[in-house]
Formats: sequence, C-alpha cells, structure tokens
Amino acid sequence: MAQPTLKTPLICHNKQDELQYYDDGSFKMHFEQGRFARFISQDSSISFNANGRWLAIRNSNHLNDPVQVRLSGMSVIFTTATDSIQIDSTRSTGFTMNGISFSLYKQPVNYRVQFELNGKTIYLDIDDIGYPTKKWGWDMIKIFQDSSSFLFGYNPFYDGGPSMISRQDESLRYGISIAHSFKTNKYLWRVYPVFYEHTEKSNTAYILNDFEYVYNRRGKLRPKKSSGTIRYCE
Repeated sequence: MAQPTLKTPLICHNKQDELQYYDDGSFKMHFEQGRFARFISQDSSISFNANGRWLAIRNSNHLNDPVQVRLSGMSVIFTTATDSIQIDSTRSTGFTMNGISFSLYKQPVNYRVQFELNGKTIYLDIDDIGYPTKKWGWDMIKIFQDSSSFLFGYNPFYDGGPSMISRQDESLRYGISIAHSFKTNKYLWRVYPVFYEHTEKSNTAYILNDFEYVYNRRGKLRPKKSSGTIRYCE
C-alpha cells in the first residue's frame, strides 16, 4: 500500500465493525471498542493517551525521557525523570524542561500552554474553571505545522471521549473530521471528509463526498448508512 496521506488515509476496522486504526502520514490514531484510545505524531514528538488523559512530549535530544503532562485537581503537572513542575491559576511565568520552552497564558475561557517542537506550534488549552467537576480538564489540543492542523477537543461537561477530532490542510483545502456521539462523547458517531474555511466574515464547512463512515450508539459501523471503501485491518 502507498504511503498514507490526508487525502488518502489508511482507515481500517476490526472484525467487530469497530474503527481500529487511522493513519494519514502525519498522525496516527488508535481506537478500542468503538472509542478513541490514543494518538501519536509520525515523528513521535507528541502523543496523547485517552485512558489516563496524559500527554507525552519528546524532544529529539531526550527521546527516552519525555515531558509528561497530566491534570491533577485544579492544576496541571509537567514531569520528567528528574524534574516536576505544578502549574495552577496563580502562575503566569513560563519555564523550560528538556530543552522545550513553555509559555503560559490566562485567557477568558481557559488556561493556555504554548510551545514549539520539531517545526510544530502546539497549544494546550485547559479548562481551568472546574465546572461542574471542580477540577481542571482538557479543553483543546491544537497542533499547527505549515498549512496543516490537528485539533483535538474535549467537552468538560461529559466525562467521555473527545467531542471532536479534526485534521485539515489549508493548502489542500481538505480535512477529515472524527465525531463522537453528542450526548456522552463515549462512542464514535461519524468519520467523514470536510474542509472548514474561516474568514473575517464567516465560517463555512464544505462537506466532501469521498467517503462517510457512520456508527451506531455503541460505536459499531453501520455499513448500509456508510459510503466509500470499507477496509478491515489484517
């Protein structure tokens, strides 16, 4: 099989008709039992585990000692093998770990951590209001490189899976959206190509017709409702 790209990704299901794997040449995503499980960039510089909701950031000079980012109560903790820094809403000064410089910003609706890594600009937006859980939660992970973007968002009101996953390339005018169920976000609902165009006056979504995978309430593929080639993982 040719190298996957955003316009020709490898998307495959298991024998239980559950989405198992996604690869577009820049990002890989794994799914388990109809739910998102983890993602990793092609160069392994950034990865996210949904079960523990922790992020791993790898500088090329510290591949075996990643910076791990975890939420803890009303704070976020950055750790390496030899160092640990806990950030709460009172801190606004940046810091450096494993050669990576992290900047901190308090925004009206969230708390932002920003850094550069392997040509990528990465924003970690954290819900620091703590409602209704009374603890910080992931809001959005945003990864930008040249004209390409990866957006990964949670809804703090639901303790399920991510509310949205979006891959897009402005130069290709092409993207792929992976949506979860509206009420709980626990299971996949739909995978389809779409391009979002943002201007000063409007935001427009262009639905593309290359394929569409639709899933039931338990995250299982509905072949009769889906379109395009359905590939099964070997």
